[in-house]
Amino acid sequence: MKTFSQFQEDVDSMKATMKGFADTMVPQMKKFAKSKEAKDLKTNVMNMFINKGYEVLDKGKKKLGEFEKKVR
Repeated sequence: MKTFSQFQEDVDSMKATMKGFADTMVPQMKKFAKSKEAKDLKTNVMNMFINKGYEVLDKGKKKLGEFEKKVR
């Protein structure tokens, strides 16, 4: 079983590793967030959601038309 001091050393080591990782990744992430690739990715994802929305809407209209025929 670990003692508290051993646990504290492990935590300090993990914190140092995570800080080093963050120090290298955050600037890269900020640069990417402002890039044309990120803007294009956002546009493509939004267009995909719009197209999927239209597909679902079309299916819903078809089902509604079938339901309307049964009722009338």
